[in-house]
Amino acid sequence: MIDKTNDERRIVYLPLAELMTRLHPQNPKSHDLGAIIESYCNHGYVASGVLDDRTGLFLAGHGRIQALSMMKKQGMTVPDGIRIDFCDWLVPVQVGYSSENDTQALAYIVADNKLTTLGGWDEPALAELLQDVAASTDIALEATGFSGDDLDLLLADLGMIEEPPEDPGAQVDRAAELQEKWQVERGDVWQVGKHRIMCGDSTCAEDVGLLMDRAKAEMLFTSPPYSDQREYSGNDLSVETLAKFIPTWKQFCNFQCVNLGLMRKENEITQYWDAYISVARESGLKLLAWNIWDKINATSVQSQMHMFALSHEFIFVFGIAPKAINRTLEKSPESKKREKNFRLDSYGRKVTTRRQKNGSVKESHIGESYDKKQLNSVLPCYAEMARNVEHPAKFPPELVVAYTEAMTDESQIVCDPFLGSGTTLVACEQTGRVGYGMEISPEYVSVSLERLQGLGLTPQRTASAEQERG
Repeated sequence: MIDKTNDERRIVYLPLAELMTRLHPQNPKSHDLGAIIESYCNHGYVASGVLDDRTGLFLAGHGRIQALSMMKKQGMTVPDGIRIDFCDWLVPVQVGYSSENDTQALAYIVADNKLTTLGGWDEPALAELLQDVAASTDIALEATGFSGDDLDLLLADLGMIEEPPEDPGAQVDRAAELQEKWQVERGDVWQVGKHRIMCGDSTCAEDVGLLMDRAKAEMLFTSPPYSDQREYSGNDLSVETLAKFIPTWKQFCNFQCVNLGLMRKENEITQYWDAYISVARESGLKLLAWNIWDKINATSVQSQMHMFALSHEFIFVFGIAPKAINRTLEKSPESKKREKNFRLDSYGRKVTTRRQKNGSVKESHIGESYDKKQLNSVLPCYAEMARNVEHPAKFPPELVVAYTEAMTDESQIVCDPFLGSGTTLVACEQTGRVGYGMEISPEYVSVSLERLQGLGLTPQRTASAEQERG
């Protein structure tokens, strides 16, 4: 055993280019260079690497040096703690330690990384600390190496985040019985927690005004009846009548997402949705997106009897102008792998090079690096099996949740002119949004009230429409 009690540990500054030649070729540790660079941008270069005097190779700090090299190549700002000498960066490293042999050196390289993870975390203390950082305006949460998603998962594991209430489901088969319980009348306005329901006509401006009560929704999400394919409370379900809801609701919402399925007459698809598009255009709204709801399976015998089994529906998005939607979908493992090969500029943006017409090469930003991706135009989502074909509201909560999270922020209002059994309001309750729903059938309002009560909410009749008008 070598006596090393008198070895002097000291810090010296060496050129970065030289240090890149001293990385140990057998180091088995991989590194998240982007996270290390994020740390340098927030904290500077704090912890020095360690060189082995015997071999001249690194024992600790490989990732730190590689991250510095990437920053320098990309022209990023020199981190605090790094000196500049002519064209190179001078990096502080610790010297004065010599390993006894190659085996001991390799063992230390592994131990230096492994020992920091063996103790784990005091998770409650970590959660409290990360929450404090997240609430601070002084520094970003990512400066800790943890993301917002990491914090959410930690809080959920600790039971510090309330899980969304479980949907008890729509008891459509008990509609008559529930109507006896709730005694809903045409014109009623109900307050259910932070949500509102009115038993009224979505094509009647006066009814819509009473429901919205001067509030404005960010998004409307609905599925109107499919014209003469269904009978619904004995009302006129012609496309010309139903489409009137679009201009009626225009002043009360910024975007309208309308779910429409396929309809056939005499074995030919009827493009009845053209009427909705025309009415929207006449109202000053543009068709911003024509999306697909992929139901994955044909959910009814009728759907399976077509030439090709029908397993999709449309979602038309109307509005005055497009908006940047929230990024809500998890990235695939493949896309995360590709991101590791992106270069970053001094602002952390991904950069690629493009060949110009004159032969020169120009760097181009291809966008910021995000933890999640945005909703696609095609959304796979299992449909609820139809229990009652007489009512149009048949989409699953997951479909509404996907669009609600993408198109709105928490506490914003989402409205549904054809509420049906209350699916849209369930999605609002589960995602922290406020739901306003109109439903012309008293029985279906009763079904919605019972469903929302099952979520722990208390329905209260505020007034009848006659009282509010009076």
